[in-house]
Amino acid sequence: LEEMDAVTLFAQLIDESGFTLESEGYTVETRFCDESCLILANPQLLHRVFDNLVSNIRKYARKTEPVVFEMLRDSGRFTVKVTNLVSEAPKSESSGIGLMSCSKILNSHSGSFTYENKDGRFITEITLPEKTK
Repeated sequence: LEEMDAVTLFAQLIDESGFTLESEGYTVETRFCDESCLILANPQLLHRVFDNLVSNIRKYARKTEPVVFEMLRDSGRFTVKVTNLVSEAPKSESSGIGLMSCSKILNSHSGSFTYENKDGRFITEITLPEKTK
């Protein structure tokens, strides 16, 4: 794991993901954090997490509603929240393997990966601890 600026790293991952989704007809909204912090991260592994999220969005999200990427910083934790409206007719059935992989990657960072399907919205949260001095 490397010491990295959280906003810089996640802004790049979100921008890449957003570009991919927008090129396929999705609308993307981003809400970046004003105040950054340092985290310990493996950028290649976190890139895999975002690749998985984009893949899931392409399979299961409605194009009629925006995909929202939001950064939050609170109580020594840095979180990226991704929300999308679930499609009424998904392109395939989920095995859940990708979500388990995301969870393992975040656990290896001493962080967490959570998700829920609530009221037709799929919400994922990637949370990492801020690096203490």
